[in-house]
Amino acid sequence: MLSIGGGSGQMVIGSLDGEISFKPLLDQAFQHVKYKLNVLSDIDAWLKSHIIPILMLNAVSFNQERELIKLDGNRKQIQHMIRAMDEGFKVLEAMDITITPEIQAKLIAGSFGEIEALNNANI
Repeated sequence: MLSIGGGSGQMVIGSLDGEISFKPLLDQAFQHVKYKLNVLSDIDAWLKSHIIPILMLNAVSFNQERELIKLDGNRKQIQHMIRAMDEGFKVLEAMDITITPEIQAKLIAGSFGEIEALNNANI
């Protein structure tokens, strides 16, 4: 099974069950374009890591009448969302699943700490 994701000028691909049989064809198709392939050996970890922020953003958007712009200034809702993402990443780590990319969990944990400090300062 092939999995595909993307962003930042690259397409992340990987196989859940071995090698990508048509990878040479993909390499040829992407040979002369700026959009590059990023083949991951552990696409399962990448998929699980990416579902956490996607689920949280989706849940929050439904809480705010499907309009993320209404989160602006809603510190409680943003704190809840970041707490949930932090918890999701901790669950993956407890299951020995590598968060991919690793910086994702560090950014969330850092954001959570900053928001908590602001909240405790009653600003």
